[in-house]
Amino acid sequence: MTMDANKRVLLVDDNEAIHDDFRKILQEKAGEESFAHARAALFGDSSLSEALERFELDCVNQGQAALTLVQLARNEGRPYAVAFVDMRMPPGWDGLETIERLWKEDAELQVVICTAYTDHSWEDIVRRLGHDDRLLILQKPFSSVEVSQLATSLTGKWDLARLAKVRLEAAKAASRAKSQFLANMSHEIRTPMNGILGMSELLLQTPLSDKQRRFAETVHSSGTALLEIINDILDFSKAEASKLELERIRFDLRRTVKEVLDLLVESAHGKAIELVCDLSDSIPPVFKGDPVRLRQVLMNLVSNAVKFTDRGQVVVTVAMAEDSPSHMTLRFEVQDTGIGIEEAAHAKIFEAFSQADGSTTRKYGGTGLGLAIVKQLVHCMEGTVGVRSVLGEGATFWFTARLEKVLGETREGRQKRAERQADAAPRIPEKVLAGTRILLAEDNPVNREVAIEMLQAIGCDVDAVEQGQEAVEAVQARRYDLVLLDCQMPLMDGLAASQAIRAGERGSSRHVPIVALTASAMKGDRERCLESGMDDYLSKPFTQATLQDIVCRWVTAADRPIRAATVNSDSGAVPGVKDVRETVVRVGPKVGTRSNEAAGVLDQAAIQALRSFNHPGGPDVFRRLITVYLNSSMATMAVLRNAVAQSNAAAIFQAAHGLKSSSAMFGGCRLADLLKQLEAAGQSGMLEPVEALLASAEVEYDLVSRALQDHLSESAA
Repeated sequence: MTMDANKRVLLVDDNEAIHDDFRKILQEKAGEESFAHARAALFGDSSLSEALERFELDCVNQGQAALTLVQLARNEGRPYAVAFVDMRMPPGWDGLETIERLWKEDAELQVVICTAYTDHSWEDIVRRLGHDDRLLILQKPFSSVEVSQLATSLTGKWDLARLAKVRLEAAKAASRAKSQFLANMSHEIRTPMNGILGMSELLLQTPLSDKQRRFAETVHSSGTALLEIINDILDFSKAEASKLELERIRFDLRRTVKEVLDLLVESAHGKAIELVCDLSDSIPPVFKGDPVRLRQVLMNLVSNAVKFTDRGQVVVTVAMAEDSPSHMTLRFEVQDTGIGIEEAAHAKIFEAFSQADGSTTRKYGGTGLGLAIVKQLVHCMEGTVGVRSVLGEGATFWFTARLEKVLGETREGRQKRAERQADAAPRIPEKVLAGTRILLAEDNPVNREVAIEMLQAIGCDVDAVEQGQEAVEAVQARRYDLVLLDCQMPLMDGLAASQAIRAGERGSSRHVPIVALTASAMKGDRERCLESGMDDYLSKPFTQATLQDIVCRWVTAADRPIRAATVNSDSGAVPGVKDVRETVVRVGPKVGTRSNEAAGVLDQAAIQALRSFNHPGGPDVFRRLITVYLNSSMATMAVLRNAVAQSNAAAIFQAAHGLKSSSAMFGGCRLADLLKQLEAAGQSGMLEPVEALLASAEVEYDLVSRALQDHLSESAA
């Protein structure tokens, strides 16, 4: 980063002879400059001309005039770097008052006091101006060398200070951009993860065969592990800045290791690899620490071992490295019989975006970020990490972690805890909250349906709205036991809606609990929610258990009136609160006229996943989900058409973004891809291809709508 040097100097002295002296010292005369250039041309030596310092000098007689020049210079964006100020300048301000006023206008100005020490003592100067690195004293009489050196040094210091400030601002801007990117990425990833985990959890609550249940449990546990990986990647920048905060909770070490191996056992067996665990019996079962971070490190190392091993075995060993009364340092080793790593790559393999060699990336894939994350997390756990390997003979990755002991743990207590944790898979919840009245404000149709299904499963009456203003009107018209507000909604977001609800409660004894629902996971989000008047915060994607816990936390039996748990009752409708699941919008040909063109437009695996929501004796959830999609997507397509017609980049981005994930959820993969391209065009502001993309999306949307209408017809039959 290069910047032009600031050579502007201001002299404030009532003696005109001093002005002339400074001009001779700091401003090169035209004749001298010509002589220097002539000498360089004759003798080929430019050192003299380069060594001559030329300053832009302005001279004034009084402090008031100096202040005016400093103000003008700052307004022009060309401030002075240095001011030489005489101490005594009758009849106006003296030097000290002048400096005080100049610094109020320009705090970066370097100042040299020109004094004979007879005007003010050093103690007086310090008492008035303080010990300040912007201030130097030049004792009269002074030499030309002193003036020249001070001008050169202080203008250079000013340039360095300005460069440091510019770089600091650039670093802050980059940090803000990085934080915003992480927030956006968090939202984009967590929104579909909410659908994956929520629907798999609901699927596990339906009657399934043993094989189907095993598959569904694997999907759910893998999704949970993926969410933890996402969280760790988002925390990587915090770890680099030593700002990663680790949990300190009780956890079962054996269970944590077993969960990692259970997730990878199918992959290992598919390659005929034996997956072995050797955990010493001398190690206590329960510790205090961060099980999520520990699991992430193990998951990374064991999955790498399986990936880079074609035959043989992968052995995970856990042993005690150090012991003390309060803590124990454990050593984890993951040994494989895979391809190995050449010794030259050992030193760089834990660096970000680094792998053993280029062929590994092409053959096995991967970003090269995993081991860098491992190193950062292990460091946060007060441990070290390393590798032993010979190319072609496998590898052993090891790390240590310092964990806090849980003192006073009895065998009986461990047995009870084991019984409580015996089965972590989601189960069909009892309707423990029968009659609880919930208002749900969520603009994403799929996320809305997932939340409705989960709330209904525990007995709640649910009113659902799509916008913040609708939530405010609903609270004014009806009493609710709890309000769940999505933070990002069009027109009025959740934060504004919460503030409006709290404003409406002023002067009354009412205080409805409000819980934020958000896919953002950045630092400060919770604080912003609480500042807006919300009572709690639930991050997406959430599970049935976490949703039930937060409802129970804010709704007690004493708070709820006794009433029947009649979900979707026609009685007691709230004015202004529309049931977004009710109306079926028909698009395309009449039911029963499936065209060959539309027959293969949907991903049938996605359709079957949605059908799995239905179970004997229960509501037709599959039909309702299709209805919601058709209703919302028709309106969104209209918004998208209008945005393209008006070349409104922001509206194009928002509409395409909202329809993209729900279209993919219903198997409209080609439509989702076109919407993704429209979303990117809207975000970048490059709108040249949007009309062609919209035309293709219109055709694909019509095919998707017709195919879904056919499925509605089959469901009705």
